[in-house]
This record gives sequence, C-alpha cells and structure tokens, in this order.
Amino acid sequence: MIMQRLYLVRHGATDWNVERRYMGQADIALNALGWQQVQAARYLASIEFAAVHTSDLQPAQQTAYP
Repeated sequence: MIMQRLYLVRHGATDWNVERRYMGQADIALNALGWQQVQAARYLASIEFAAVHTSDLQPAQQTAYP
C-alpha cells in the first residue's frame, strides 16, 4: 500500500491580507512579511511532490515558485 499525502499551503501575506481587505481576483503581490513566510517554509522544497496546483495570481505563484 502506497501512502499518499496532501499538503495544503496558503500563500504568504499581502498588504491587503494585513488590512483584512477582500482580495477576490485582485492580483496583489506578497509583502515583506509574505516573503519571510515563504522563506520560513523552504523545508517544503525538499519534498518530492507529484504535482503542484496553484492559482495564477501573484501571491500563490510567488509562494509556490519563489
């Protein structure tokens, strides 16, 4: 039996997240805190993922592919 894992990762912070603004489909880049969060999660790069699925918006792309 092969064990599979599902990782759910939220994108790093944006200025709109900090301001608690609704983003919808607004394409707001990560802020300094968001980039720190991405760096703190760098250990995920050592995992061999079968696939990565993400939104095409900046925060998700910048988090998935720093």
